[in-house]
Amino acid sequence: MGISNKTRRMKLLVSLPLVAVMLIAGIRAAQLSLISSKALMNHAEGEILVMFRQGATLKKKMALMVRIGGQEYQDLSFRSMTRVVLEKGRSIPEALELCRKSKSVAYAQMNYIYRAQSVPNDPQYAMQFAAIQHDLDQAENGEHPYNPPVEKADLEQAWDIIRDCGDITVAVADTGINYLHQDLRENMWDGSGAGFSLHGYDFVDDDDNPMDMNGHGTGMAGVIGAAGNNGTGLAGVCWEINLMAVRVLDESGKGTTADIVQGITFAADNGANIITMGFGAEIPGDRAMAEALDLALENDIVAVAAAGNGDQDGTGRNIDRGGPDGDAVTSFYPCAFRHENIVCAASLDEDGAFSKFSNYGRASVDVAAQGSGLYTTLAGEHETIADDMESQWVMNGGWSSDTVDLGFGSFRMLMNPETWDEGKYADGVDDRAYKIFNLSGYDSAVVSFYGFVNTETGNDRLNIMVNPAGTDPFSEGTRLDSITGKTGDSAFLFSYGLSGLMSQSSVIGMQFISDEKGADSGIGIFRFEISGLRLGPDSYGAMEAGTSQAAAYLAGVAAMVRSLNPEYGARDTIRALLGGGNANPDLEKKTSSGKESDIYGSLLFIDKPAGLAATRKK
Repeated sequence: MGISNKTRRMKLLVSLPLVAVMLIAGIRAAQLSLISSKALMNHAEGEILVMFRQGATLKKKMALMVRIGGQEYQDLSFRSMTRVVLEKGRSIPEALELCRKSKSVAYAQMNYIYRAQSVPNDPQYAMQFAAIQHDLDQAENGEHPYNPPVEKADLEQAWDIIRDCGDITVAVADTGINYLHQDLRENMWDGSGAGFSLHGYDFVDDDDNPMDMNGHGTGMAGVIGAAGNNGTGLAGVCWEINLMAVRVLDESGKGTTADIVQGITFAADNGANIITMGFGAEIPGDRAMAEALDLALENDIVAVAAAGNGDQDGTGRNIDRGGPDGDAVTSFYPCAFRHENIVCAASLDEDGAFSKFSNYGRASVDVAAQGSGLYTTLAGEHETIADDMESQWVMNGGWSSDTVDLGFGSFRMLMNPETWDEGKYADGVDDRAYKIFNLSGYDSAVVSFYGFVNTETGNDRLNIMVNPAGTDPFSEGTRLDSITGKTGDSAFLFSYGLSGLMSQSSVIGMQFISDEKGADSGIGIFRFEISGLRLGPDSYGAMEAGTSQAAAYLAGVAAMVRSLNPEYGARDTIRALLGGGNANPDLEKKTSSGKESDIYGSLLFIDKPAGLAATRKK
């Protein structure tokens, strides 16, 4: 092949998938030529959310559905909100404009996509910084061997004051929880009286089984409340607590506004005191989410949010809108909301330094906590099927495979055309490449890859297909995505859940289609892999670094504070979290408090219980 030895200096970025019809660009949209408005970023393809006014009749709702081209709709369990799937080819902006003109509609918006914030948005991060792996033998009597900056002495002193948060319910709004895990099952919320015998609800699949098919939520739950002093595994911040499983993110770690607002409503309706939101997205705003958080505030719920894993170059981002911090200004939600019950957590590394990947902002980010190396419960065992993009792939047309030096490493790539990035792909093609994978035995799986996609916007596209039947995925399979547009010199991370599509002969295919006019440099795909999960009751490990970990830890501290002081409301609890923290000069311009979380200091802040000494043990 003619391009094997050519070095290309290209940036490797991480984003949500580019969705074709609305030309969604992903997190680093400013670098792309796809879109001119941030309002088209990070939303579900062909979907909108409509909040009807009180008293809107079914007849008026149906008349609006016809006007906007609603193919199907779903009434959500959040006020009078309806999720609408538009007919193919219908324009989201036009549908939103028609809704705004309707007297029956309070407002309408896109159905935004949020993503779990556990993995830094820098694919080279894992090579730069490895999470510390702990030896289970170090955990005695259920005590957890925390790393700095969470000093073991401080945690033990906190446990001398309180370990039992059994009167507190924490809703883990995430990928679900493996409620059968040996270190979590004792602390799962008992929802049987309300008809939720499996400890919560799944808003992704719309059923009452919120089993974790990703692992992120189970890790969050373990940090907050793995059972302590039970002779098994490890202990969370709270040894006893009620963990409510609210599944709002799918197996790939993505979730929509529609599912998240229903999850927040569920937590409020079922007595949660705290809700963790280890997800986020850079978007222009989300009124539906804001109203759901209004409901949480009305129900006195502390909402602990992850600040987000910022710039892929490792410098972090200022998430304050118009803030003075001097870095790229973004709007990362839910932290960018101004609700009094939200506390936003940035990340510290194992050495107590501000994590390079963590977002920051003096108006939007409140406090920092450890976001690296926390040993916790895992949903099961992950296995990775890494593929070399060469052997056993069936290719036709312009598809080829070769090793390419991209400047940050050499990778085997699947390319179309063969002269990728040197010339133009052919007009009028339907080129196909596919491979059979054995995915039997997994409870869930996610396929992911990095891709350069440079096509004639709107006309030429890359379709990602899968068929578990072992036959042609292009005519009989399921389409995971259809991508069009330009990423330029940036490779984006694409990931897709494979629920219901796993078998011994699952076929995954790439179909490149171009029209008769206009061409660009084409497609370059590398680091293709499938991550399979086998659920289990006794898996442990270190969560991947991210602000989600910091949010989970802070939620555990909030549960301790609120349990120790039953009269505290959400505002009182947050005041203790911030006021009881340790001043850190590195955080002075990065957080509103200028502090890192201090569990012992938060317990002693404001109105300490009678007879409790404020002097730390030596």
